[in-house]
Amino acid sequence: MGNETLEIKYFQIGDEPNIYIAYDIESIKVYLLNLINENIKNGNEFGNDSLEMVVEDINDGKYKDVGSDYEYNDDNGDSVKVSCHYPKEVVEQLGTDQVLVIDLEEW
Repeated sequence: MGNETLEIKYFQIGDEPNIYIAYDIESIKVYLLNLINENIKNGNEFGNDSLEMVVEDINDGKYKDVGSDYEYNDDNGDSVKVSCHYPKEVVEQLGTDQVLVIDLEEW
């Protein structure tokens, strides 16, 4: 490995109403699988089907890097950039194995 610099990416997966912020798609897949396993361990499997569908979309290549300037319409119809949800300082401190999630349906 050379002097490659890692870049944080903003992923939209399938028809999922979330934006996932991470260094790579594999980190998101691991995050989701861990969440599924944690739910099973705690006896709370509600929502695992939708999480498994997101993992399946990742496996099928149904995702894209939309970038921090990606805009969507909020409940008021106003255009909002996904980068407004987390301050730049927070995103820049993201570890290579960490994932941030923006649930666009809640905004």
